Amino acid sequence: FFFQAEDGIRDSSVTGVQTCALPISFNSVSGDATLSSSGVLAIGASKVTNAMLAGSIDPGAKLATTRTSYTPTVTASSGAFTTVSASGSYYDVGGVRFVDMTITITTNGTAAGLVRATLPSTPAADFNNGMGRETAVAGFMCGAYGFASTNNLSIFKLADSSYPGGNGYVINCQVYYRLS
Repeated sequence: FFFQAEDGIRDSSVTGVQTCALPISFNSVSGDATLSSSGVLAIGASKVTNAMLAGSIDPGAKLATTRTSYTPTVTASSGAFTTVSASGSYYDVGGVRFVDMTITITTNGTAAGLVRATLPSTPAADFNNGMGRETAVAGFMCGAYGFASTNNLSIFKLADSSYPGGNGYVINCQVYYRLS
């Protein structure tokens, strides 16, 4: 198979029509996709390694993940919330836990500094991290971090590392970390 220069492959020092021969070959596999707890992807009876997956994927197909609900405890690094609530869920893939949480600050009270929320388990290694967004009032991006010694996640305003809370704020946050 050949591409011509009109296809965008051209050496800057060559004029006229230039071609480039590219080897094109692939192996095709089909079947149900599974992901083991060690992170190995298998399609049918074939293990997929060092490959690029392409082709059509059934939009209704999902990785075999089971979400578990939990209720994060929310505090501030200083002061206290008057009214705050939270909900969360998580699932595990290949030794990594993925967590989604929503924190609703109805009345901020004296809370300041960082918003802290508990994770469903203590991470195995330092530096679990995540991102989020305030979705009800101001719409800013949030960052989140934590350490292996605790199951607390610290959430801050991404633009300037300031306090991300306020009356009526809703923070949606996603974080991932390695399991022990």
